[in-house]
Amino acid sequence: MNAICQADRCICPPGTINSNDTCIINSNCQPYQISINDSCLDTVSIGMTCQDNSQCIESSNCMIGGGSLNNLNIRTCQCNNGTIFTGSECLPSTIKCPLSTVYTFNNVCYALVEIGQFCLFTIQCMGYSICSRQICKCPIGYQNIRNACRKNIF
Repeated sequence: MNAICQADRCICPPGTINSNDTCIINSNCQPYQISINDSCLDTVSIGMTCQDNSQCIESSNCMIGGGSLNNLNIRTCQCNNGTIFTGSECLPSTIKCPLSTVYTFNNVCYALVEIGQFCLFTIQCMGYSICSRQICKCPIGYQNIRNACRKNIF
């Protein structure tokens, strides 16, 4: 794997570490994590807390101000300007939805909700969860790890 070099300084890409001047995959991280500065950080979706942009899905960034009403100063992944969250990705759009919301098929922006909270549609559920009996839950074969559904590893 190739390092990213700027101003005579080389950094290994996310998910890799420097080993004898070669970037290799960090085998200490779980499959749903990336390696940032020798730490394993979870990959997360829109509305979820983050520390680094590389944790977020494509066309989104880790920014301050998208947290819940209880804590607006936390950093969360949010779609870039000019895009909206459609449940799995940030797509270009002229429609404007508030931070931590999802645009649905009926032209409404619904608030994203965490695992264990009330939902109307699966598209609202954060952490790769599904809406089952109006509660966001992990699907069968997945478990809740730090507010995200991750595949069971046996």
